[in-house]
Amino acid sequence: MKLRNISLATMLSVIACTVAAQAPAPAPAAQQTSATCVKQKLSSESLVSELLDEPAAREVLYKHVPALKGSDQFDMARSMPLRAIQPYAEETFTDKVLDAIDADLAKLPVCK
Repeated sequence: MKLRNISLATMLSVIACTVAAQAPAPAPAAQQTSATCVKQKLSSESLVSELLDEPAAREVLYKHVPALKGSDQFDMARSMPLRAIQPYAEETFTDKVLDAIDADLAKLPVCK
């Protein structure tokens, strides 16, 4: 019985090593950073769709206005520039908030 347990443990160890060896290699650095760069320069004058479709820009929006995450109303404004929403939500999109969003968006590198 002891011999059988040792053999099973050895076999499981070999399987674990084989699975680990077959695991896909990490993505190259360029692919890993795609979530931190954008296709084009963005600002509060960009369309909401452009901001939401870029993961890095979307995170900037959520950082400054967490209530946007999962907001159906905001998603309906995809065809509008972000700054054009300000009159409809003055308490949320103050000049200070939009300026902070602009500052963070300006820091995002453009993907090459």
